[in-house]
Amino acid sequence: MGEVAEIVGGGTPDSSNADYWDGDIDWYTPSEIGESRSVQTSAKKITREGLDHSSARLLPAGSILFTSRASIGLMAFISRPSATNQGFQSLVPSNNVDSNFLYALGPYISRYAKKHAAGSTFIEISGSSLAKAPLRIPSLAEQCRIGTFFSKLDSLIAAAERQEDLLKQKKQAYLQLMFPQGGENEPRLRFAGFSGEWEQRRFGEIFQYERPDAYLAGDDEIEDEGAIPVLTANKAFILGYTNSFQGIYQKGRCIIFDDFTLDSKRVEHPFKVRSSAIKILTVRENMDFDFAFELLRTSKFPLLGHARHYITVVQPQAALIPHSLQEQQHIGRFFRNFDSLIAAAEKRAASLRALKSAYLQRMFV
Repeated sequence: MGEVAEIVGGGTPDSSNADYWDGDIDWYTPSEIGESRSVQTSAKKITREGLDHSSARLLPAGSILFTSRASIGLMAFISRPSATNQGFQSLVPSNNVDSNFLYALGPYISRYAKKHAAGSTFIEISGSSLAKAPLRIPSLAEQCRIGTFFSKLDSLIAAAERQEDLLKQKKQAYLQLMFPQGGENEPRLRFAGFSGEWEQRRFGEIFQYERPDAYLAGDDEIEDEGAIPVLTANKAFILGYTNSFQGIYQKGRCIIFDDFTLDSKRVEHPFKVRSSAIKILTVRENMDFDFAFELLRTSKFPLLGHARHYITVVQPQAALIPHSLQEQQHIGRFFRNFDSLIAAAEKRAASLRALKSAYLQRMFV
């Protein structure tokens, strides 16, 4: 690594000296580096005086930030000269290496850094250790071809992720317009042909709940693959799969409500349950399923330790709903279609990330 890039650490100006801060020089911390290929501007900025009176160095545009502590191995290009704190060992590519090719080597460099990190208070990779990372590098012409290929693939991934984020933002905006907000009795945006105030109904009047007929007592039946998904009480919901059909829930679509997180998920296939924190909710007559699902997901409920949240918190509380079942159905169908668009965007982004991973394994030694 040290033969193809200069490795530059960072520093922090004295935080008590106001002359060192709020300048025009970007100054990054590891928490600002995520999955994006590049960063545009930092949360905090320093002055030239702050740069000169610290161990921070000004990195040229096109350098690759590389986090060396906390979450080791995150990388991002900078588009203009910038500095960092001590949580980086950034890479300034030399003339004998293509910067896009070096960025594409990120997964390998990250694995090396994590393996060789050390420390007592917290682990980190030093610049001298990172410089020893052995790299296999082709001719500069081939580097450029490979680097350009992965740069375009990263652009496709970023576009898919932006589409996913945009759809989620649009849905959130529509939720605020199409459901009454605090103090309102009717929404600000409605489908044509519907008017009038919404009525208050308790969640216990909207949903009926039941406990699963049986729980999996242990993990013996749970596999990575199988005919029946096993659901648990966490954000992921799907813990694994089983081929045991005894005790499965197959009464039709329902809502899985998690007493621990107050989260919920629409389920339309047979399943088994691992956690006793799960409640199975179905909607009562004269209620649209998809509308009720969005109403449940967008309502705010307090957490009460390990209480049975659906029974003690959710069931007694009231929410506003339309008088008309037809209006519920219009709203429910609208957001169900939105969820389908979001799911398609998520699938596309995941497929592109998997494609990149496969190409990385085949195109590097």
